[in-house]
Amino acid sequence: MKKYLPIILFSLLLFSCSSSLKNNQDNSNIDIINLTDLKNVSHWDSLPFDSVKVIKLETSTDDSYIDFGRVLFGKNCIYVLERTQTGSVAIFDINGKFIKKLIKGNGPGEISHVYAVDFDNETNQLVVLQDNKIIKYDEYGNFIEDRQIIFPSIDFVCIPGGYLFYSLSSLFNSESPLYQKAIIKTDKDCYIISTDIYDDNNRLRFSADHRLFQKVKEGEVLISVPFNDTIFKYESNLISPYAFLDYTPTKLDVCDHNTIQSFNDLVSSSTKNYYNGGYLETNNFKYVFLQKCGNDDSEGYFIDKNSNVIYDDYIFVPMEEFPTLGIPIAVYQNYFVYELEPSDDIVVSEFLSKRGIPYSSKITKTKYLTQEQIDILNNIGAEDNPILLLAKL
Repeated sequence: MKKYLPIILFSLLLFSCSSSLKNNQDNSNIDIINLTDLKNVSHWDSLPFDSVKVIKLETSTDDSYIDFGRVLFGKNCIYVLERTQTGSVAIFDINGKFIKKLIKGNGPGEISHVYAVDFDNETNQLVVLQDNKIIKYDEYGNFIEDRQIIFPSIDFVCIPGGYLFYSLSSLFNSESPLYQKAIIKTDKDCYIISTDIYDDNNRLRFSADHRLFQKVKEGEVLISVPFNDTIFKYESNLISPYAFLDYTPTKLDVCDHNTIQSFNDLVSSSTKNYYNGGYLETNNFKYVFLQKCGNDDSEGYFIDKNSNVIYDDYIFVPMEEFPTLGIPIAVYQNYFVYELEPSDDIVVSEFLSKRGIPYSSKITKTKYLTQEQIDILNNIGAEDNPILLLAKL
């Protein structure tokens, strides 16, 4: 009976509490991001960055080496959630100096099977989501307390007065109404305040690697769900459609494909095989990442908020002037955050050298970077942690 108690409690809370997370039915103000005619996508004719910051994540000891996953900026620290759920959370100061890793284990303040981390600006706390609880630390990783949660979640975000959780409620009982995904709002003690089941049963029930939540302002959160064309926004205790990604005819129709096998069959037989793989936004630009199913191909686009001009994310600058950038992985203040892995240059170098093509990733001449930034980029080694490059458009 004990193992079913959380399920019963959650069901009662879900259907008896007075939900204040109400959907806004007025969609007249929704932003339509039209990617249907990709012939009209513009190319950058020069490096578009207004300013650039370069942060080397220190690798001083074996313990400081990280298997890079998600990155998160707090007020005074940078937090890296390692790639695997059994990995740790590494803490660096804002200049990249290594501070500590959270201890792995099952004791008080120890972590295992971590799903997400966030920084609570209201309490100056680092908050970690794992399995059936959240664990709170001060900003430098000193344990404060943990709180149990009674609903399985794969992501969360700190908001004033509490948290928003992205819950895969189907993990409870596949035959119940809780089969749908839900956004659950709690207070700081993880007591449920309200819920909003906004997704229907015709959605794939697994997540991508990108972060589902992005805080744009305190109390305003963008919600980007994989395979879903709509970006939602939480604001003033209201979840409403915020933007619609229109990328027909390359859109993947996932309706009625609720299993991995069904999805794989669809991908292998379809030429319309792109899906929403992520969405980021700064004050000046939006970034849409479309992932192609079945392989590593993808399409990324920047949209200028003022002019609505769409640019592709391929920014060509000679390698001796600026490092090659991939996909932005986060936003900090008004900067898009990129990760530069030492191993990337090694792979490219080996690939080209086998074909007799000389290659050097050294930056020798540039008007875009300071000498200090050039030195950081040029002196990264194979065993070093990644470099974070922050670019403001």
